[in-house]
Amino acid sequence: MNSHRLRLPAVLLTMVAASLVVATLGGCGNALPVGDNSEFSRKAATGDAWQVGVQLPVGDVGDCGDDVAIADGIMSADAPSSRYLWTLTSESDETDAERIAGCLKLGLTDGTITIYEPAE
Repeated sequence: MNSHRLRLPAVLLTMVAASLVVATLGGCGNALPVGDNSEFSRKAATGDAWQVGVQLPVGDVGDCGDDVAIADGIMSADAPSSRYLWTLTSESDETDAERIAGCLKLGLTDGTITIYEPAE
């Protein structure tokens, strides 16, 4: 009978711990708001500069478009805009593109972020 009394608290503790782990991991899913992947899709750019785009953005792009590495930007004319594309300066590199894509990922709750790599 004493062994049953000892097992019940251990079982309850295990159930509570498992619930906390599930709740914590569920919250982590929200930390990476754009899709299920942790990397950005990659495509070839049409020009010789890095570009960062987002299609069907949901959420706030915040100050991401104000990054010093951005030379030019366009957005679709529909409201709300369904696509943004920023072309980086000629001095910019992959690190700059990743930084801008990361900024987008923090502010958006949905959308597809793509980094366009320049032709070599």
